[in-house]
Amino acid sequence: MSASSPVPQDVTTINYTLSWPHLERPSNTTFVGATQIDICRCGTNNIDLGHVYTRYRCRRPDVRFAPASEDLWVLQRPLGQINLLRPATEDELQRRSEIEGAVDPEVYASKTFLLLSGPCPRGRYQAYVTLRFLQSLHWSRRQHVESLSLLIQPYEEDCSDDQGGRAYVDLARYIIEELPAFQTLYLNIWGEETRIGSREFAMVLWKEGVRIVVSWDWWTGETEEYTGVEGFLKGIDNGVVKKPPVVASEDNGEDDEVDTEDDTQPDRSKEHLASGLIAEEQLQYGTDLVDELQVPTSAVESMESGWSDALLTPVSAEADERREHGGWQIL
Repeated sequence: MSASSPVPQDVTTINYTLSWPHLERPSNTTFVGATQIDICRCGTNNIDLGHVYTRYRCRRPDVRFAPASEDLWVLQRPLGQINLLRPATEDELQRRSEIEGAVDPEVYASKTFLLLSGPCPRGRYQAYVTLRFLQSLHWSRRQHVESLSLLIQPYEEDCSDDQGGRAYVDLARYIIEELPAFQTLYLNIWGEETRIGSREFAMVLWKEGVRIVVSWDWWTGETEEYTGVEGFLKGIDNGVVKKPPVVASEDNGEDDEVDTEDDTQPDRSKEHLASGLIAEEQLQYGTDLVDELQVPTSAVESMESGWSDALLTPVSAEADERREHGGWQIL
């Protein structure tokens, strides 16, 4: 992955998609804030209209793991419910294909697995999907799994941040009970809202020879390593999620340590993000078609404010028959 990314450089990314068979006409715009737009027919007797937001009050989504024959997308930048993904490099594709139908189960011993999906305001259910992936492996392969990587940030589990803890407990217990060769858990904590929930992973340190590597900072890639429960819990309680670095600017010759740029000036970061998205489309569609698909600044602003009706996402498996090649899809 990118040299600036704290995610292990040799990570093996596995893409997945979620489907919601109990919802009428589900899509990436099914949930907006605290409003239930779609009708849930999960069959529960719970009359609380908010039950559909919580995994443990409603039927869980169905999971589909993308095979190595499909396009592979890896993490370019974490942005809450809008994870920016990029096409995989040759090395990243090779790592993914090595485990597809591998004859030797020991191939799994050298891999750090990261389950990854794109934009989803309902929550990506990442820890739950990671557990499902491990359960799907034959025991001869599962017993060689040594390392996992998780993104601890908003929308990575339920769209309700306080629901991630239970998913973490389930995964941690499975690691202890079913992964005899397990050695390293990478926790990339990039959301203050989800920081405390990661305390649940302390139990994996009961297992002899296990360590947890924590990253608080996407931009520098600095990490902290823990092998004891007490030290890990203190680290989580005292840790601070790092914010993006602010570039100092000169204001009439004054040496200010903070950005004092006039609010009326255009937001260069938004322009940069918009231009980056346009560049992605140019690589895929060519410059002529991109003129019709350019992302307005208002769309970038809505991304950063928490929601956009025009989400950019890797094309899902369900849309295979409608596309001629992989790329971003505007919903």
